[in-house]
Amino acid sequence: MKGIKLIISGMTLAASFALFASHADANAVNDYIKGRSYTMPLPAQQIHWNWNHRTDEWKNSMDYRNGYNKPEGVLVHESGTESDKGNANAITSQISYMTTHHDNAFTHSWVSQSRIIEIADPVKLAWGAGPAGNKRFVQTESTRVNTKEAFANELWNMAVLQTDYLYRFNLGTPKLNSNLWSHHMVSVQLGGTDHVDPDGYWADSAAKFFGTTYTMNDYEWLLKYVYNQAHPKFSVGSVVKINGNAVSEANGTSITNRRNKLGTITSVYAHKHASSKFAYNITFKNGGSTTSNWYIPEQDVGTAPTAKYAVGANVQIAGNAVSETNGTSLVNHRNWIGTIKKVQADNHASSQYSYYVEFNNGTRKVSNWYIPEQDLRAVTTTAAYKVGQVMQIKPNANVETNGSNLQNHRGWIGTIKKVQVDNAWSSRYSYYVEYKTGAQTVSNWYVTEQDLMAPKAGLFAVGQSVKVKSNAQVETNGTSIVNRHGLTGVVKKLQPDNKFGSNYSYYVEFVVDNKTVSNWFITEQDLMLP
Repeated sequence: MKGIKLIISGMTLAASFALFASHADANAVNDYIKGRSYTMPLPAQQIHWNWNHRTDEWKNSMDYRNGYNKPEGVLVHESGTESDKGNANAITSQISYMTTHHDNAFTHSWVSQSRIIEIADPVKLAWGAGPAGNKRFVQTESTRVNTKEAFANELWNMAVLQTDYLYRFNLGTPKLNSNLWSHHMVSVQLGGTDHVDPDGYWADSAAKFFGTTYTMNDYEWLLKYVYNQAHPKFSVGSVVKINGNAVSEANGTSITNRRNKLGTITSVYAHKHASSKFAYNITFKNGGSTTSNWYIPEQDVGTAPTAKYAVGANVQIAGNAVSETNGTSLVNHRNWIGTIKKVQADNHASSQYSYYVEFNNGTRKVSNWYIPEQDLRAVTTTAAYKVGQVMQIKPNANVETNGSNLQNHRGWIGTIKKVQVDNAWSSRYSYYVEYKTGAQTVSNWYVTEQDLMAPKAGLFAVGQSVKVKSNAQVETNGTSIVNRHGLTGVVKKLQPDNKFGSNYSYYVEFVVDNKTVSNWFITEQDLMLP
């Protein structure tokens, strides 16, 4: 393993920073690599999950500083082991050594001129670049090689693997001091470590085999070249459909059981396979279970069909619905009306999507998280009444959907001010009803549809002659009508007015001493036919 200290022979510290800042428009090593027909192999996996899924190291979490599965970039190492040169099994030896010394240091992966091997889970940190570097970067080591072709191929393999990481974690185009670092850069800029790799090894190899230099700026160009060779058709988070003729992953694992299934892309790999330049890690949901395929070639991935319903849409549960995709019963919510809050790919029965639907039930919000598409429909149960309509509370009404008492308003007549979806009892809607009671206005906010009816007609009609009873006292607004006892007048208007046992009050005009006078709010109980 490497043991190089921060000693920059023949170079000032300012000059060392120049290695990280100069531009590499052309380089003989990169030109040579461009002229070759290297493939993009998938990394072999020999992952030791216990290395970085432990919680005892540093008595702290093994997550990156931004959290699980959130590295900020990729980091380049080289082994510093001169005996790697000429050893065809150097990468195996290095990994074996790391396996027995992982408590001291390990990286996520290794490359050589012929192999790419991932040995630790990149969703959690490794420790090979000091605390600051470890908390930020996916780390890759390379062995030392001793031929021109081996050096070029090793750099290519490093770029292929790190392109995989950039796509896998959605880190974007490679850029030095952003999502691309070397161990030396961490030592100088972040601290906590003193290694200077891969600068010396790269410089010596480039001079020996190509008569040129090779710096992190040159590698940045190569990594961009690999990264930009083709853009993936789909990105992390995309919902896709597996083609009906798909056969296998790029590693040979069968995916015939995934044909026509919908899944969500969690990683993108730069990888040539048949006609594909990318492969995808795709997770498939089926009710309460989630499964994955890691290397589905792009040629076997298509655009997912659009979900039938969108977030924000109102939908109704089918009358024959049985259960959510996770097995939770839907029977007690049949015909309920709700609003879609989330749509997810979910391969269940004949559905490819399931829906998180939220329902109003009085003042409560209740929900079902995984309703299959087959159990939803457009809302067919429309509200029986509309805003502005005058309605009457039924004589057997008990409570609003929020539990408030309605019994003291039985028989009251009011005007609907608002209609809302409300799945309480046998109703699908509830109503905000406003009532006049003398000079006051009162209301009930959540009257169920089942507790409303068309209002009964008033006892007297506009234009009809009426007589004020001899025991009448006051109008509904409190004005005395004692002086109207026995007078006959004509009804000019009637209005719902829930006061003193009446549901209507009347505007009546009288002729007194050859003058027309009026009372606006005489209750029905205080009038009679002449």
